[in-house]
Amino acid sequence: MDNNRTKREIIQLVESRRITSEEGFQRLKELRRKQADVQTAGKRERLFFSPVWQESIPGSIEKSASIAGNVLIFADNKASIAGISEKLKGDSGGSNIRIVSVFAGEKYEKRDTDTFAINPKSRDDYRSLFTTLRKDRGVPGHILHLRSKDPFESDESLIKKQMGISFFSVFHLCQELLEQKIQGTIQILYFYSGSTEKRQPLFSALSGFFKALRMENPHVAGRTIALSDWNEIPEIVSDELKILNREDICYRDGKRLTLRLAEFHLETDAPKSMLFKQRGVYLITGGAGGLGLAISEHIVKQV
Repeated sequence: MDNNRTKREIIQLVESRRITSEEGFQRLKELRRKQADVQTAGKRERLFFSPVWQESIPGSIEKSASIAGNVLIFADNKASIAGISEKLKGDSGGSNIRIVSVFAGEKYEKRDTDTFAINPKSRDDYRSLFTTLRKDRGVPGHILHLRSKDPFESDESLIKKQMGISFFSVFHLCQELLEQKIQGTIQILYFYSGSTEKRQPLFSALSGFFKALRMENPHVAGRTIALSDWNEIPEIVSDELKILNREDICYRDGKRLTLRLAEFHLETDAPKSMLFKQRGVYLITGGAGGLGLAISEHIVKQV
């Protein structure tokens, strides 16, 4: 619609006295309202974004020169650490890196110089661990969490177990890092079994936790990394510890994928499974805003 032409036509109608000035004013007012609706609709459409996995080539990403200092690894057994330790020490020449292993146990225990056991659910055990590390060779600059090899399960008892070894473990870990008031950036890489086809609620929550933590303390840089093949982990760890950005990652079929936001159109991109029930009741918080109104209109169109 050519708004300028329409305005001229209305003015001509008034000038030729084919309509009254009052009627012309009302038509111009209605024209302006329709124009505003079109502009607002366009803005609403651009407000929708959806997370999408996109290939990210490691060679094009900013990296640090090398890995040095202490690397703290939370794992289930020594076998899962052996390949990583060999790879990292090989890359660094073996002289500038120290691997500290932490396994699950009943309570805090220092088994040898570089091996500890803690109860993952015990806040005090994390305090004891970092107190010892600080007195010994210093707090690590890199932390790997490798205790989520089992895929996510929806069974309630299994969820509680997974929460203990994953979310609460990371929560207690980060609490201690903040209380230690450590200088410099500490990198946390959280690995779990996953894919791009299905988001896993527990690990998505961890991703959100890391983002919120970063806003509170930018010195703690946490990322989640989904793996389909854990045999690739030594090579992946070596690469990811050098990468400076803080995006969530998924490795699938030998490709490195990054989770990014892409524009999303409700009318064309929404999955067919997003069905709304006839005569259903839906609560939309913030419904008076532009986004709430757009979602309300979409639901009405579907039912």
